[in-house]
Amino acid sequence: AGYAECEPPNDRIYHFNGQLVLKPSDEIQDEIKVGLSSDNLLVRGTRIQNVKWIYGLVIYTGADTKLMRNMKEPLIKSSQLEAATNRFMLFNIILQTVIVIGFTIGWRVNCESARDAWYIAGFPVLTQSDVSCSVGEGFVVFVRYFIVFSFIVPLQLYVLLEISRVIQLVFIQLDDKMKYSGDGERAKVRTAGLNEELGLIDYVFSDKTGTLTANEMVLCKVGLRSGKVYSVEADTDQNHVTERDTAAVEELKKRMEDVKQLTSNSLKDADDVAVGAELFKSLALCHTAVPSRALRKVIIDSPNAKDS
Repeated sequence: AGYAECEPPNDRIYHFNGQLVLKPSDEIQDEIKVGLSSDNLLVRGTRIQNVKWIYGLVIYTGADTKLMRNMKEPLIKSSQLEAATNRFMLFNIILQTVIVIGFTIGWRVNCESARDAWYIAGFPVLTQSDVSCSVGEGFVVFVRYFIVFSFIVPLQLYVLLEISRVIQLVFIQLDDKMKYSGDGERAKVRTAGLNEELGLIDYVFSDKTGTLTANEMVLCKVGLRSGKVYSVEADTDQNHVTERDTAAVEELKKRMEDVKQLTSNSLKDADDVAVGAELFKSLALCHTAVPSRALRKVIIDSPNAKDS
């Protein structure tokens, strides 16, 4: 019997502290404590291979797992131009509010005395004593002033920005200089709100090889332990063979056939050819294959083992 003591649920995937407390039997009162670290923790989604059985203890479940704790809401992408526009727009809104409040306060201060002003003496409606100066009338005046000074906040600027982005989107997708020469596919704009950011890019960092290579891993050259290098590009263009010990890969293929049929005098290269055969055998297997020996048989454990 025993139990585990560990830290509360958190989002630190590569950090874990705890201890496993074991009690061998009821007769033995002393407890055995074993320290636990991140080396003993398997996060959610981990796959275990090449073992027959394991002892496991569930520590975190559901939303308390480290993987779920690391799932954050995606951030809204916005350009630097849009962020600057929002700041300027906020300043204009504050300025408009201050001006409107100032005019509303001025109206309330002069509401009573303005009835006797000389410039409205000829307007009987404005000089009547029943003209209200209440809070409700003040709110109506505030709204009126807010509408009058609404030109301070250029709301049409956002509309013009969106229209210009749509026009830029069309130009980018129809640009022949941004078309892939391989299959003729044109550039696709997935986020039109970041068009203006293209002119600010100095460096491109990629966290995955497939992002830039489209997962097309092309074999160019192979080298054997004898120092001989065989180039695949030499099959189509002899100008690529510029190194002293570089030859076409077809030459290695021919030597392998000669050794197999024992019809050539190139048997002196049998060791080199055997290494080449082992190389191509390794390339043919799935790179995730894990060979293991059991009962004098080699077992290939791989998701694509049948295809290999």
